[in-house]
Amino acid sequence: MQRLCLRLLTAALAVSMPVVAQRTVTVAGSGAALEQALANASVGDVFLVRPGVYTGQLRADRGIAIVCDPGALVTVGLDVHDLPAGETLRWLGGEVSWLNIRDCRGSVFVERAGLGAATVLNSAHVGFNACSPPTFWGVGASGLMRLTCRDSAVASVDCVWAGFDFATGVDATSSRLTVRGGSIMGGCGSLPLLASVPPIRTTDTTLVVGRGSTGAEAVIIGCGTSAILASGGVVRLDPTARLMSGSAPGVGGTAAVELRPVPSIVSQGVAATRTWDATIHAEIGSTTATLMGPPAAPTGLTEGLWLDRFRAVVVDLGIVGPSGQRSIAARAPRVVVGMAIVAQPVSLSASGAVHLGVPTPLVFG
Repeated sequence: MQRLCLRLLTAALAVSMPVVAQRTVTVAGSGAALEQALANASVGDVFLVRPGVYTGQLRADRGIAIVCDPGALVTVGLDVHDLPAGETLRWLGGEVSWLNIRDCRGSVFVERAGLGAATVLNSAHVGFNACSPPTFWGVGASGLMRLTCRDSAVASVDCVWAGFDFATGVDATSSRLTVRGGSIMGGCGSLPLLASVPPIRTTDTTLVVGRGSTGAEAVIIGCGTSAILASGGVVRLDPTARLMSGSAPGVGGTAAVELRPVPSIVSQGVAATRTWDATIHAEIGSTTATLMGPPAAPTGLTEGLWLDRFRAVVVDLGIVGPSGQRSIAARAPRVVVGMAIVAQPVSLSASGAVHLGVPTPLVFG
């Protein structure tokens, strides 16, 4: 308990200065307009991308925000590289054929985007939230939304990933990969000479599969193959994860498999009284705490607490009983009607391991 409290208090007192946008740039039309705008980007810039079909070679190496309207289609891709530590690049909305992220020490977040394929190489903090395949086809390596990561820390929350024929939906090597909610499908070998492949394939990777931001389970669908094929490393599954593999084992390969609930929250609040009721799901016998505050990022990473720019408030401590869940009632700190408030569960298992849950928006009203 002392160890957990020390970590929580350290996180709660860590405050860094927020990045202030230098300017807001509206990108309209089509063609190379977005490429030209990004070529002149400065740290903190916000790019508002209007509907249109954008082409060109898109590159970014600094902390900016790209906010796309519905109907903004990037038929090429975006190459994010060498993002310095302490800077954050965000892509929100729109559709893009592919996304390459490499050699980034800073954070990259992609939220509610249609995405053909994503490759993450040697990068420290990458998150995908509520992403799905694009409406147009013929993009990426498989024609569907795929994720490949190497030597990186990647979190996927409420996303859809899908392989085709010889391609897996998610392929990770020497990485830490967290999948919370959403669905992942493997290639089903539609041609006679192409065998089906698993939805998730990992090598020397720590894979954590748990509930999504609303408490929904992750669904991993194989076509006659194991849902997860893991060579080395660790596979840590929430018992609610649905592994659909037919007669094949749900998890195949040589990885150590742990059935361990990942902390998650299902909540409801009332704005007028600033009260908050929640159910926390976590490992039986573990000690849980809940951090509450304004959101610092559109999605969460398991490599660190989400409150990287704001003061965290600890609103609850307790022990999870035999049911694997516990109900709490708390008074939310400094809640204003209409203000975005997010809670993050943290648990300390009997072995002393600390597990970070999904940052979950609280509903007041």
